[in-house]
Amino acid sequence: MHVTLPDGSPLELPDGATVADAAAAIGPRLAKAAIGS
Repeated sequence: MHVTLPDGSPLELPDGATVADAAAAIGPRLAKAAIGS
């Protein structure tokens, strides 16, 4: 899956990736904030 971040940079994720997977790929703090744990 190809995602374009707000700053225009690309993020490639495997097919079937979740929003939590995307957040984790960007950074652990974002992942923690996104999933609320």
